[in-house]
Amino acid sequence: MSVVFVILAACAWGCTNPFIRRGAASNRDTTSQSFQVFRRWQTLLPIAINQTGSVFFALSLRTLPLSIASPATNSLTMLLTCLTGIVLRERPPSWTSLLGCSLIALGVVLCALSDMP
Repeated sequence: MSVVFVILAACAWGCTNPFIRRGAASNRDTTSQSFQVFRRWQTLLPIAINQTGSVFFALSLRTLPLSIASPATNSLTMLLTCLTGIVLRERPPSWTSLLGCSLIALGVVLCALSDMP
């Protein structure tokens, strides 16, 4: 069950990062207007979903060691941020990003296998 929490945390963090970036980019005005970003649902909803990732991560730490949960969650977050950016057409897929994504996935699998008894 802890692996599910790691995946949910990575999804909540990784898939919402491009949406948060878009919302922040649309509001590049002065500091006094920066709180206006929280009045738009297009920014507030991804931030709220992103924060649920912290809850899932904390739940994963109940049974998984930190040496496995943290690298796996952060690596999968990076992978999902990259893939979500590609899907949203923030940047075109390149062979280096696809190679990086596959190496991240391989690293997560190796970390998970190294912790198995």
